[in-house]
Amino acid sequence: MIKKPDVTVAGPGALGSVLIKVLELSGFSVKSVISRNTKQKLGSGFQHLTVTDYESVQPEHIGKIVFITTPDDVINEITERLSQIHITWHDKMVAHCSGFLASDILQPIKEKGGSVAAFHPIQTFVKQSENTVFKDIYISIEGDKIASTFFEEIARALGGRPLFVNPQQKRILHIAAVFISNYVVSLGAISDALIRENIPGVDFKLLFPLLNNTVQNLKHTGPVEALSGPISRGDIETIGRHLEELEENDPLLILYKLLGSQVLKIAENKGTADSGSLSEIRKLLEHNQG
Repeated sequence: MIKKPDVTVAGPGALGSVLIKVLELSGFSVKSVISRNTKQKLGSGFQHLTVTDYESVQPEHIGKIVFITTPDDVINEITERLSQIHITWHDKMVAHCSGFLASDILQPIKEKGGSVAAFHPIQTFVKQSENTVFKDIYISIEGDKIASTFFEEIARALGGRPLFVNPQQKRILHIAAVFISNYVVSLGAISDALIRENIPGVDFKLLFPLLNNTVQNLKHTGPVEALSGPISRGDIETIGRHLEELEENDPLLILYKLLGSQVLKIAENKGTADSGSLSEIRKLLEHNQG
């Protein structure tokens, strides 16, 4: 088990704020937090720095571990500013927490002697996230050997499961995460709008039992066995009626057809509908598509 040295967190947004709490609960000491807003309520017990303080930063202000938890589009700026601080980087480990970017964006720090990595918790965060939010989640790690080994131990100390990836694997993993998290939320918004606009007094919460059971089936059996619904059973008539109902809503009609085409591939693997029915459904979904 690694010793638990001091930490600096740059970017106390949703992830950064939760990371600060979990690090401290896991026995790490947060030495400093870097933010854009001097008035942001970050708590006490550590040095508050802002992006305008870089010129006056002293070596003792920066921990041996530095997490950059800013949005992707400012990681390069933060890295450049950090690399210009007159401190010794040879004993420091720096990781950004972008899901998509690789560790090479930290090259300015690496050139100063620091060890660098990308450390991405595969989880969704809000500032009010529970302190157990890191428990048993996968954390992708990519970077130089020294930093990767070090952040592997940090991942375990936080309760997570380290997963080593290369830059290309990291990008694909992030896209997969967006599909299963962000796009599921967008589908929830679509379902909510459909119900609210057509059934007064209720919303998509009535679908939660269905959603919860679907997630459990997906978790325990995988996507093929978890699939249910009209395409899975080869119900041509129902799919046709769905398409008719959506005729006046082009965006949803297009989306229904695109998603239906993906469901069709799963249904073919499941084998619960005869090939003739699935062929007819394919024709319906491809009609006027694109």
